[in-house]
Amino acid sequence: MPQNDQFAVYPSLRHRSVFITGGGSGIGAALVRRFAGQGAKVAFVDIALEPSRQLVAEIEALDDPTPLFIECDLRDIEAHWRRPPARSLHAGPRCRADRIR
Repeated sequence: MPQNDQFAVYPSLRHRSVFITGGGSGIGAALVRRFAGQGAKVAFVDIALEPSRQLVAEIEALDDPTPLFIECDLRDIEAHWRRPPARSLHAGPRCRADRIR
């Protein structure tokens, strides 16, 4: 995890699970970047494919933990539940989509 002197470091976030909706752009993307930069296991959903994929690539290039991106339109949550689980949400056992339901 590269050090950035502009931001505080919170060791308690390292290896913690974080789930963010709308994480592909704007404030959501900033949250994904910062949590990944702290060493958290981040999973995020967004409808915007390309910006979300670019964000994942950007974070990978920084050598921070790679976030899990799940394409999801929260306006059609039933379609999301019909899909198979996304790699067991690598973010950890406390971040399983079937428990959120």
